[in-house]
Amino acid sequence: MQEGLELRKRAMELAQEAAQKAAESLKAEREALKARIDYLKQIVAAAKHAEKAAAKEFKAYLKEMENKAAMAEAASTEAPATETPAPAKKRGRGRPKKSTAAKTTKAATTKKRGRGRPKKSETTEAAAEATPAPAAPAEKKRGRGRPKKSAAAKTTKAATTKKTGRGRPKKQKPALEGDDLTQLSRLGDRVMEVMYKYGIKTFEDMANTSVDRLREILRENNMSKFRNPAPWPKEAKKLAANKK
Repeated sequence: MQEGLELRKRAMELAQEAAQKAAESLKAEREALKARIDYLKQIVAAAKHAEKAAAKEFKAYLKEMENKAAMAEAASTEAPATETPAPAKKRGRGRPKKSTAAKTTKAATTKKRGRGRPKKSETTEAAAEATPAPAAPAEKKRGRGRPKKSAAAKTTKAATTKKTGRGRPKKQKPALEGDDLTQLSRLGDRVMEVMYKYGIKTFEDMANTSVDRLREILRENNMSKFRNPAPWPKEAKKLAANKK
């Protein structure tokens, strides 16, 4: 009977040891599984962070390229056009105007009357003054058979409208119905025409218009790509105040 009790006690100890080992093994497996799950979570978090960083960098690159394109378009389309200097006026038919140096040289030389006739001496001039004045001579000719232009003809010519370029009259801008909105930054003639169509004709109208509405107008007319209307209302408010 004593041996039976010892065998039973020994069996219970072996069962407890087996249960303890099984529990420790299960605990180790659980910790290993937990560590693996944590590792996978770290990998997923790192992947998400890398994806966000790449998306942010790509957006910054796109914005930079849009700004560069906007600056290039502004420099090419809204730069003030240089006026072509008017050509030198001509005298007569194709005869160029004499230079000042040529006039000075001509004044220094002995004046001639007619073709090769020398200047009268002082004695001859005194005798001519003593004689009665003859009838008014006919108009002198300039060059070969060309009569001298009268003062009336010169006055008429000066009164006529001057032309710029080669026979092309100077283009005058039509009178504005409101204020000159091109004084605002990055706002050209085409945009001003569009704003006039929508009833924005004065600086006060522009100052009272929201930026969202301005962007909507630009989008409707395919002008929103390289234009930022955000500063227009503030600038218009200042110009309207100065106008008063």
